[in-house]
Amino acid sequence: MTLKIKGKIGILWLTVLMMGILSCDVSYASDDWGFWQDANVSVPITDDLKIKLNQEAKFRDNFSEYFYIHGDVKIMYRLFPWMDVGASFRHIEEKGTSGDWENEERPYVEMALKTELSGFKISTRARLERRIRTNKSDRWRFRNKLTVTPPVKWTPFEIQPYIADEIFFTIEDNRFDQNRIYAGIKSKLTETLSAKFYYMWKLNYQSSTSIWRASNVLGGAVSMKF
Repeated sequence: MTLKIKGKIGILWLTVLMMGILSCDVSYASDDWGFWQDANVSVPITDDLKIKLNQEAKFRDNFSEYFYIHGDVKIMYRLFPWMDVGASFRHIEEKGTSGDWENEERPYVEMALKTELSGFKISTRARLERRIRTNKSDRWRFRNKLTVTPPVKWTPFEIQPYIADEIFFTIEDNRFDQNRIYAGIKSKLTETLSAKFYYMWKLNYQSSTSIWRASNVLGGAVSMKF
């Protein structure tokens, strides 16, 4: 069995896992809307090694409250044509329930696999992160994002629809506690500039009430590569 076939089997296995997570009950839904905006820069060091810079800001309470920002520096290496591995450090500032801003440091490692089935591009990104939080216990968290892009492109800007799902599992609590379901479009604006717009249905598990709370997010991202 070749490494390429093993990679495809791994992606299919993760697809089945994600479908199982999507079957969870949602006991409570919220009408809250938020907006997330993302900026990314990718700088190649060699053909297989690159540095990625990312900054993201978030708004909640029907777009009215700015409550989150992070900066991220990542090193990615292409181990195989179908596998990338990386390590990153993220600094987060988030407004807590008291109204005070709190910091979180988040080092993480990740592995991304990609394949193509009947023209559909399928990728999955597995990430293990350490959440080092102010005035809270540190946590290990695993997250996996599955993305499917159909074999269609519209206009000279190569607009493509896509869907994605990301699950979050906190190891100390032994529990899935977040799920993000995406539907969006992405576009190649120039050889070095691309954009993405999406709607996300975001589910968070509330341990105090043992229910899943849902919210709506609109998002946009701009990415530049050199």
